[in-house]
Amino acid sequence: MLILVGLSVGYSAIAIALLMATADRTADLRVLRMSGATTGQVLRTVALASTLVVAIGALLGIVVAVTALVGITAGLTNMIGMTVGMILPWPVIGAVIGIYLLLAVAASLIPARAALRPADPARPFTPRRRRDRRRSV
Repeated sequence: MLILVGLSVGYSAIAIALLMATADRTADLRVLRMSGATTGQVLRTVALASTLVVAIGALLGIVVAVTALVGITAGLTNMIGMTVGMILPWPVIGAVIGIYLLLAVAASLIPARAALRPADPARPFTPRRRRDRRRSV
């Protein structure tokens, strides 16, 4: 049960971070689009960036976890005087990485697609008024 809570918190953190990162890059995505890239090319670039982030995170996580497990295995072997094997559940690790990958790509493509959507022509453009930042005494 605790593992599921931890995974859901991790999923939420990754999704929120990617949503905010993509929303911050809206202007960059529009510049790519105006410079001649098709919408599909821009979306593939965003998906590739998300995939790269997940791959680097998974690789670093596996390296840190295996390093810690080697130390724990050596400590247990010395404590009990018997060999303790280290078992890594690769199918579970692969499934978790796959779920994170799907979530990351979805969390970055949804706001990117919304950012690349053309503005509604029926809605008139009204410029925002700047607020006067000077304070009167």
